Amino acid sequence: MIKVRPARPIADEDAFVAMNWRLSCEHESRVAMLGPRPYARFMGRLIEELRTEEGAYTLIATDEEDEDLFLGFAVIKEPELHFVYVKHEFRKQGIAKLLLADRNIDRITTTTRKCVERLKPAERGWELRPRLTI
Repeated sequence: MIKVRPARPIADEDAFVAMNWRLSCEHESRVAMLGPRPYARFMGRLIEELRTEEGAYTLIATDEEDEDLFLGFAVIKEPELHFVYVKHEFRKQGIAKLLLADRNIDRITTTTRKCVERLKPAERGWELRPRLTI
């Protein structure tokens, strides 16, 4: 079973969110123009800013029996979805739906081409209002 809970302010969870968010965007073609080090610095600052802005929260999906097995996360500031991620090996199991269930989301703020393909914001009635588009 899968459990969705608020992220705790501990290093393992912060690292899981920051690393996977950054790596999810890293392979987009526009990142190559920036270079790996400037990209990592920029994304690190952006992720921290979005996660700590007033009203923002991070949810973590874990295995119900092993809360240290992180399956995915969502960073939300209702009504905005900043980012949602599920580990590749756990995709197509409804984890993103669980992370976003009962959330008052009507727009997405950080997008990649893959994100738009997977989430299909237009079909959900979500507005694309990116703060960053990669």
